[in-house]
Amino acid sequence: GDDTVSKELLDKLGLLCKSDDNNVHDGIARVFLDCGDETTIPTPARDVVIEHCGRIASTAPPSAIIAVGPERGWTAEEAALFVNECGFESATLGNSILRVDTAVIASLGVVSAALDECYRERVREEGNDAKRQRMSE
Repeated sequence: GDDTVSKELLDKLGLLCKSDDNNVHDGIARVFLDCGDETTIPTPARDVVIEHCGRIASTAPPSAIIAVGPERGWTAEEAALFVNECGFESATLGNSILRVDTAVIASLGVVSAALDECYRERVREEGNDAKRQRMSE
């Protein structure tokens, strides 16, 4: 059978972008992890999430979707679909090439910690805004 990811599958999963503003259309950080054979060095996954959180003006807890490549790696077409059609940002977990099961666990830890950091910063900023507002009254 065909084991590649298609545009139709990504649409069924609700991952296709509905606008041209791919990275902020729904407020969810989208992290694309490949097997490490990229021609350029992707941004660390933590930084992708933190940068995304900084672009979103929301009081809701931040969230993310992580696409972890299969053992064979993503095909060029699959990578293009995730990045160009679904607003995912290429990211890395470091220089080591990890097995898929290890990469899933590692990415959940890294992304979860980044989301927590983002949320704590938002709460802190909201508290500072409330203090400034009280002081100006």
